[in-house]
Amino acid sequence: MTPTTAAPAATTLQETIAHDLANLVAAIGAAGIDPSDTVYVAGPREVSLMQSLVNPDNAIMSLGVPAKTVIAIAPAGIASGYQGPPQIESSKDAVIHFEDTNPQPIVGTGGAVAQPSKSAFQTFVLAVKVRAECVGCCGGKCAVRSIRQLVR
Repeated sequence: MTPTTAAPAATTLQETIAHDLANLVAAIGAAGIDPSDTVYVAGPREVSLMQSLVNPDNAIMSLGVPAKTVIAIAPAGIASGYQGPPQIESSKDAVIHFEDTNPQPIVGTGGAVAQPSKSAFQTFVLAVKVRAECVGCCGGKCAVRSIRQLVR
């Protein structure tokens, strides 16, 4: 999606933030996507401002989002090849295995640890998982692409 233009300075910071969030939701709606379950992902400063001034209950903090940037995600806009809406989850203590050709259990027989893997807790990151039921891929192209790096 194309980035939205920041709202012009309103009379208060609270109004400016509210206008910016409304512009993001409006852009999602203008694309024909139901924005009612929109989730915001932003850096610590931006999420703190949002929570203290406009209090959205759907803001996720991430160190991987640049300052003065807010990402709006509408689950209804994520393609699912089967049925039901996708599930978006976040975790501060998940272990993620980055091997995509022959993934193994995180800890295998004999205590062998899968490589490469990272702990969100130990590396102080937030892991975001989008899970959707899917039947398969058509024409050799898939709608879901793997995420190769943790969000810092």
